[in-house]
Amino acid sequence: MPTRTLNGGCRPSRYHPGMRWRNGIAGASGWLVLLVVVQAQTPPATVDRSVRAALRKVEKSGKITAGVHAVDVASGAVITSWRADSLLIPASNQKAITAGAAVLALGSRHEIVTDLIAHGVRADGTLTGSLRLRGEGDPMLVSEVVLPRIAERVRKSGIRRVTGDLLVDDRLFDQVFRGPGWPSGARNPSWKPFLAGVSALALDYGTVRVRVGAARSDGAWARAKIIPAGAGATLVGRLATTTNRKRHVISVNRKPGRDVIRVSGRVLVGTKRQDLPVAVHDPALSFARALLAALRREGVTVDGVVRRPQADEFARGGHLVARLATPVSAVLPVMLRHSQNHCSEMLYKHCGAALVDAGSFAGGGRAVRKAFKGAGVDLGPCVIADGSGLSRDNRVTATHMVKALHAVWTHSERKTFVTSLAYGGEPTTTLRRRYRGLGKRLHAKTGLLDNVIALSGFIETTGGRTIVFSILMNARGSFYRGTMRSAQAEVVSALARTGKGS
Repeated sequence: MPTRTLNGGCRPSRYHPGMRWRNGIAGASGWLVLLVVVQAQTPPATVDRSVRAALRKVEKSGKITAGVHAVDVASGAVITSWRADSLLIPASNQKAITAGAAVLALGSRHEIVTDLIAHGVRADGTLTGSLRLRGEGDPMLVSEVVLPRIAERVRKSGIRRVTGDLLVDDRLFDQVFRGPGWPSGARNPSWKPFLAGVSALALDYGTVRVRVGAARSDGAWARAKIIPAGAGATLVGRLATTTNRKRHVISVNRKPGRDVIRVSGRVLVGTKRQDLPVAVHDPALSFARALLAALRREGVTVDGVVRRPQADEFARGGHLVARLATPVSAVLPVMLRHSQNHCSEMLYKHCGAALVDAGSFAGGGRAVRKAFKGAGVDLGPCVIADGSGLSRDNRVTATHMVKALHAVWTHSERKTFVTSLAYGGEPTTTLRRRYRGLGKRLHAKTGLLDNVIALSGFIETTGGRTIVFSILMNARGSFYRGTMRSAQAEVVSALARTGKGS
């Protein structure tokens, strides 16, 4: 007969070899170990020894350098520290620094706006003048939502014809679209979506999409088009169809310096519609051209052309026709949970424009330093080259990462920041397959480059403490990712067991 367990489940009266227990339920081998790891409490001194043992082992080859720092957020007591002042590449942990700076200096309610402004005289449905599309670096604009909304507002304002031009006002940011130290070369062409250019005006994370329609019959040509329509990109090449699943391969690329997108390959018959993103050459011009097409669909004609204004042309004034606004709070989860690079860089440059009047990569770095200095954290020797961590020029110490995160923890908007981080095992995030046993006790930002592994954030221990931590690992060579990730897991497991005491 089965016997009752404390959690109300049923437990067989006999033990079967190979079975383990998880909360009283029979499961796969290894679950018992995980349960003990999560629930046991360990004195801080023992945690420190466990962390040091794991790091000595991972550095034994001489090919890996680790920097680790962990502090109790309430008392400030150091739980463990290992080469915590070593300057290391943080990869996407840089996003946590960018997000923290935005929260500290701008606040989560700060809005990033995109305006359409009319300049000239309006009479009888005609604007004798020009429309100006002005951006501040909103990274959350989706073409299929934004374009019809703006076009509809123009029509509802009574404008049916514009005698002048559609001006592309992205002057808040500079014209340097790619960050210093970003991946380059044949493996990393500029059309890759994760390398999308950073402009004050952009749609769909700085990309257009090649939409491949469903393939209907073998041997026919599959349908493909650019989304959004009218964005200025030219599609060349053709896609054949096939009934052989192994031959289902679609390739897209863009010519350097141009928005000519080539598509080739074969599409499996019966395949559903697919969208393949391609970073555009000039995000602001692409946005404006797509808007021009949307205006025409709404019955609004523009006699002139799409162009950038002269230096002092219509820098201010005019009549507001449409405004879109996105709060910082809506940006944070995308850049932290999903590690979206373009989103992070847009917020980074926006901070530069808002805080130091310089919407550039260098300006973003100065803004980040200013934001944290205002919170009592001097980033000192750290190198802030970009906002996403794509740049291999970035350098951060585990100590400075912990200080930065602790400054946000003590801020009034702590909850907004922490809940924007992924939690252990959270679906669709960068932690979806990791630390499921910790769940919402762990909120952290991951980091990954060819020879870089990083994890920084907050963990609630079995002893009831909250620890802010940073684990940075750099390798000389690209064959140590598994080794570094295993060591990282050992450190997290040890920190999670931290009990009370000093």
